[in-house]
Amino acid sequence: MEEKDDRQMMIGMVGMVGMMVGLTMVTAVLPAAAAPPVVYTCPLCGVEFTSEEDLITHFEIEHPSELIDIIWE
Repeated sequence: MEEKDDRQMMIGMVGMVGMMVGLTMVTAVLPAAAAPPVVYTCPLCGVEFTSEEDLITHFEIEHPSELIDIIWE
């Protein structure tokens, strides 16, 4: 009887190890869900930038006489 219990325990352990290996492989293969990139858009001409600093520089150079309210999200 003890051999049967040992065998069942071994089968259960092998199954758990297999699941852990499978889960590790799946998480290594699937890309992590990345947040969408932040885009800063000029409200006057629609040009898009990847940084707030680039948008401000654009605004100062391309639209120096325009006044605009900045809305921080």
